[in-house]
Amino acid sequence: MQEVGLTGEIGTYGLSGRADGTDRQRRPQFALQSIWDFEFDAADVIDVAFDIDRISDWCGNIVMKIETIEDRDGDVGHHVWAHTKGWLPHSFIFSGTVTRLEPERLMDIAIHGDFNGTAGIAVEQIDCGTRVTFSWRIDCKHRLIEPVSRIVPPLFVWNHRWAMRRAFRAMQAELARRRDGENKPRSDRPSFPHNITLLRNVFSRRRETMIPRQTRT
Repeated sequence: MQEVGLTGEIGTYGLSGRADGTDRQRRPQFALQSIWDFEFDAADVIDVAFDIDRISDWCGNIVMKIETIEDRDGDVGHHVWAHTKGWLPHSFIFSGTVTRLEPERLMDIAIHGDFNGTAGIAVEQIDCGTRVTFSWRIDCKHRLIEPVSRIVPPLFVWNHRWAMRRAFRAMQAELARRRDGENKPRSDRPSFPHNITLLRNVFSRRRETMIPRQTRT
């Protein structure tokens, strides 16, 4: 599928659900990539893409909550917990720790929790603006979704694709908001059942049990 500013499909590379034990250690269950093009300067895109503490301000329909555990101003060692949601009714809770940062170029993040693996954000200048490549190499560890992700992996990938497309639109809107000098970020609501505030708060209690109390700032 092609959308304005979206030049790459999210694809799976080397699904390893049926691999033997040795290969299973070498390859992640899912390797997913999304390529986004924006008609904005690289510096403006980086200000948004690398500011992980503020993602939920403008992309709260997908990243419902970000909590900073170790504040390193986005540099190596910066540690957050995230509560995320796609179209399907479940949500994911995981931590992210910045393991590599090359300013104005790339950020690598170690992921633990309902996902285990790595995430990467790479930014490059292109003729018409700026290209951002998001890469995920992860295993699904959600106690309910892990079996489904192994039996029907395309469903997991479809849910990821759905979420990333909406995140792209949200980032495009945030870049335009900053360019136009609007004061307050805007975000759509997450999909059912987390679009209901009371239920979202109930589901958030699982997040509270997953974040070690001693790591809170």
